[in-house]
Amino acid sequence: MNKRVEKESVGVDKILAIIGGMGPKASLLLHTQLLSAMPKYLNIQNDQEFLNIIHLSLSEDIVDRMDFLLGNEKINPALEIFEQVKYLEYISHQRGVKIIVGIPCNSLHAKPIYDELLKCMKNAAIQDVELLHLIEETVIEVEKVFPKGAKVAVFSTTAEWKMHIYDVSLSQRGFEVIDREESLQSQIQACIYNKEWGLKTSSTNYDKNVEEVGKILTQYKKLGAEAVVWGCTEFSLISEEITDPDLKFFDSTKIIADRMIAKVL
Repeated sequence: MNKRVEKESVGVDKILAIIGGMGPKASLLLHTQLLSAMPKYLNIQNDQEFLNIIHLSLSEDIVDRMDFLLGNEKINPALEIFEQVKYLEYISHQRGVKIIVGIPCNSLHAKPIYDELLKCMKNAAIQDVELLHLIEETVIEVEKVFPKGAKVAVFSTTAEWKMHIYDVSLSQRGFEVIDREESLQSQIQACIYNKEWGLKTSSTNYDKNVEEVGKILTQYKKLGAEAVVWGCTEFSLISEEITDPDLKFFDSTKIIADRMIAKVL
């Protein structure tokens, strides 16, 4: 849509849902991004004109995706996510609407997890809950801006790095994903999981993270980076504080928020 419209005029028959808690701060940010993006599409003047959002953040029920992908956890996170999908299917039937779901966790979209989730949904004949694929939607945005052959840097968990989630999707579209040596990936991983200042901690002081990301960006630029994908939704927490005139940044959380609203409308 190129202009804002009245909610009633677009015949909204779908509602938004976030399956969050991976981590909780990242899913809260997606909720905020959805609210921020709505005025681009809708002429909102009161509470009732915002699109409905269901936000599930049952973090203690979902095992760490990285632990599962690295073989340190036997339970597939897809199983708990599927339980939440079934709950959303119930709500969709009660309200008579379809539900468009965003899951703000890049690692969850690794094939061993995401394919299992889709299999569970197919076996249960889930029809009124639609998942948007965070990785694919992000890569589509890169494709809109850069020609084939452009060099892309990805900031993500070690699990994503080892599973090559973004590498495969970007490479299939003709982009060159900058290879990360283990030392560089360790620096990125620390930004997410460091017990004292990592983005997954409860701290909201991100000065150390911004400083470390700046150092990593310097290394990526030396390797020829033209685009940067925040391939872990925790990096979306500091994306507004990271600028560089030589780089184009793609924030997966912002992208999925925009795509969710567009899908509903």
